[in-house]
Amino acid sequence: LGIGLSFESVDKALAVLALMLASSGFACCVAMLFPEFEPQERPRPAPLAPQTLKQYRYVYCAALAVATLCSFSMDHAGWVVGSMALVMRPNREAQLFRSLWRVVSVAVGMSIVTVVMLLVPRIEVVAALSLVALVVAGGLHKSKLYIMPLFISCVTFSLMFYAEQQTKIVGVYLERLLWVAIGVAIAYVFGVVLPKLMARTPEKQCENRAA
Repeated sequence: LGIGLSFESVDKALAVLALMLASSGFACCVAMLFPEFEPQERPRPAPLAPQTLKQYRYVYCAALAVATLCSFSMDHAGWVVGSMALVMRPNREAQLFRSLWRVVSVAVGMSIVTVVMLLVPRIEVVAALSLVALVVAGGLHKSKLYIMPLFISCVTFSLMFYAEQQTKIVGVYLERLLWVAIGVAIAYVFGVVLPKLMARTPEKQCENRAA
């Protein structure tokens, strides 16, 4: 929930940090009231070859650097870096899967909260929307689909839009979608396109030597 937050002073940032820590502690205490259960074993992906893992580290660092540079002149800069980091994976299919669902989840969640807050900007609606989002997210936490950004968007932006003027809501909505798309695009270039080109280079070198 803290990705992309912008603060004008250190005091405000520390106040939000304290609020997050207190909320996390309260949530932990509530969770301890429920009976303990054994987590289900999930299938683990095949381990990567050492050379592939080494190349991926360099590519990931390059993508992180580009995303950070693109964010310097942006408000809510963390949305670009966060989106890049959350979808980029060593496995091509896993990255494409997460990229698609992040874009769809953010778009759906932002559309819901934007329409609701434009039509009924009341604190009761914010509370109800956040409650529904948290309950549904808790029920779907075992889903293999990457849909948590939908519920996070509903909770976070219902609170943000309640404090904003209605004239700014559409602008923040478009900004959020654009920044997320830029982060996903950077991850696609460095996580899908670049590794594919790097894999072709040794093959061409071998063909030239054979010729």
